[in-house]
Amino acid sequence: MSEPYAALAQVTIERAALISYLGAPPRTASQWDDWSRIGGRWHGFSWESDLPPVFVKADRWLGDSYRHAVRSVLEASEAPALGRCSYDEASRRFTFGTLTFSENLNDIVFFFAAARGLAAYMRDAESGFALVRNYLWDNGSGTLAVMGIGAEGYSHFLDAQDDAPAYEQHVRDATAVFDELYGGYAKLGRMEIFDKLKPGPSAIDDLDRLR
Repeated sequence: MSEPYAALAQVTIERAALISYLGAPPRTASQWDDWSRIGGRWHGFSWESDLPPVFVKADRWLGDSYRHAVRSVLEASEAPALGRCSYDEASRRFTFGTLTFSENLNDIVFFFAAARGLAAYMRDAESGFALVRNYLWDNGSGTLAVMGIGAEGYSHFLDAQDDAPAYEQHVRDATAVFDELYGGYAKLGRMEIFDKLKPGPSAIDDLDRLR
């Protein structure tokens, strides 16, 4: 049985800018050169020589718009209620992700490429993060990578030691969302996280309402 990582992106952004992001063609993953900062152990994989085929897959999955990319992330959910796609008007906070994304490096590069695309549509003090962690099975220690996202195209993988305050805050913020998703799913009467019967609310429907 696989143990898919959870993935979450959360940023502050004006609604009009968010809609522009969702409708825009994605940047290709190869336009960034910092992917080795994801870290982790990948059997038989070299960051120096094996990235090109990863880029090919990630760019194909990004599709023709960021809306398509976000939808693909949400579709990875083992049940619709395990995903989140929301925009809070009061805080101007956009959140998307899922408790059950993937443990595959191709998918993880794709997710971060989709998330960091938001930075080009953020302005001034708007900021946020993207994160991948083994939430369901890690016993609190399984964060794979955390990315800080800021205005005017800024995105950067954070170091757990050198960037500890921001890194730890983003982990706490993501964990709060993951806890809420897990708790909400449990309230639907699920005894098994992969029970797809009576799936509950759908994050994909919430994405479709963002127009």
